[in-house]
Amino acid sequence: MSKQITLKYYSDPGHAWVAVKVKTLFALDVLNRLSNYSYIRGKTVYAEYHCDAGKVVEAFKAAGYEVNFDYNHTDKTHPIRSYNQLSQINIKQAIENL
Repeated sequence: MSKQITLKYYSDPGHAWVAVKVKTLFALDVLNRLSNYSYIRGKTVYAEYHCDAGKVVEAFKAAGYEVNFDYNHTDKTHPIRSYNQLSQINIKQAIENL
């Protein structure tokens, strides 16, 4: 039986994101492959669904996980859109704070 993980999936009428801790993405060796369409706040990355969430899911699967989602939708603009866009500077700072 494979290991299981449940990821928070957030969506609004225009976009969706999967929330994953920076340290987890670093351990899966996927953090540096994410685009600036994703966001970061504190120690959590919100991987943009169309560009980056697939990379995250594939990394979990390669590590032997079965991935499930906990869906959270709002009909309003999601606050995630106001977080900092993921960038190499933000990634470096997040890694330094692990």
